[in-house]
Amino acid sequence: MKIRTGFVSNSSSSSFVIGIARVKDIKSVEELISKTNMGYSAHISIYDEHTNLSVESFDSNVVGLDGTNLVYGDTILKIDYIGDEGDCYFAEDDDCGDLNYDIGFDDLSTNIVDLIDGLTPYVDNFDYAYGAGRNG
Repeated sequence: MKIRTGFVSNSSSSSFVIGIARVKDIKSVEELISKTNMGYSAHISIYDEHTNLSVESFDSNVVGLDGTNLVYGDTILKIDYIGDEGDCYFAEDDDCGDLNYDIGFDDLSTNIVDLIDGLTPYVDNFDYAYGAGRNG
């Protein structure tokens, strides 16, 4: 059996945003999600357990809510977004060689930046993280 130990050519890099929050104003949150066209990565659910909640990115970043600060029936927003920039976006030169994963918040898709910025007045206990890295 052959085992490849070097670079895998179909591996790629992506940006990500993960987040979790308790929703204070569900109507405003739903409106923001629909305006920013992010419905596929922003999920609203009802809290029904007395446990901590978390969201993990593909490179093991974790954000969470402490269950002791939640009550049964609270509305929870979870964000799990993977950007589609790919290797060339993070390349330091035109040949998509060395990758640079040190990105700023403004390097992300305008839709996800607008969503995160707009959510702040309508949620609390908002915990989110962003970055980039190998996703495959």
